[in-house]
Amino acid sequence: MPTTSSSAAGKGGGPECGNPYEVLGLKLGATDGEVTKAYRRLALKLHPDKQKADLPEKEAGELARRFHDIKEARSFLLDSEHKADREKFDAKLRSNALRREEDAKREQSMSDRRKMMREELAAKERDAAGSKKRSRASGTSKAAAATTAEEERMEQLRRKGKQMRDTYAAKAASDEAVHRARRKVDATERLERRQVRVKWSRSKVGKSHSEHSLAELLSTFGVVEGVELIGSKGNAALVTFADESSCPPCVKFYADSDVMRATFVGKRKEEEGRRPLC
Repeated sequence: MPTTSSSAAGKGGGPECGNPYEVLGLKLGATDGEVTKAYRRLALKLHPDKQKADLPEKEAGELARRFHDIKEARSFLLDSEHKADREKFDAKLRSNALRREEDAKREQSMSDRRKMMREELAAKERDAAGSKKRSRASGTSKAAAATTAEEERMEQLRRKGKQMRDTYAAKAASDEAVHRARRKVDATERLERRQVRVKWSRSKVGKSHSEHSLAELLSTFGVVEGVELIGSKGNAALVTFADESSCPPCVKFYADSDVMRATFVGKRKEEEGRRPLC
């Protein structure tokens, strides 16, 4: 596996400068040419040799930091030694963007329903208020009797309106709880589709695998995002790939091995178990 420099060891799998696309003013998926063009444009502006000699120390330091950041961002996006980290970082950005889009759609749908219910309730309350005003205009005993009946009807409408508001509030809280639980389940299922469980024979392997040795061994099937040793015997691990398409060839490769076995995780284990591996 290729080694990476310290610039690729930042939080979240990206460089220390943060999101390299934002540092260079680019969008995810920018081409090599766009990266180079953006770097050159900013380098001409931020290079220390381009700054005034009497620039305040604080401002000069900030410009030097930004110049270092654009160099680091360019290296992360273009240099081959950062390819694995770059693929993981891009996959994470795409996943976060998709999640935000799904959350926004759900929030918009709930907002539309709230607006419709508020409008319906307001219309009924306006109707009740108008009826009350009309009833007060009559001074006859018959009108007075009608007023009493109308006030009773209006009171019923107020109680019904309160009941509708209470029902809506309870339903909104329930819907939100369901959405939170569904998001959690969806996130777990998406993660499990990128995971395999591996188990090996310690006597045939000769020495127990480490997280590093497993990541290096299984990188043949795709970018390995993480390895977690599990179990009490020290011969099993949960391996997470950057892409779910890496799991089937891994499982198939070790299907007949007497040294190591790989199996799917969660619902995918049930799905794949109902059909033979191709």
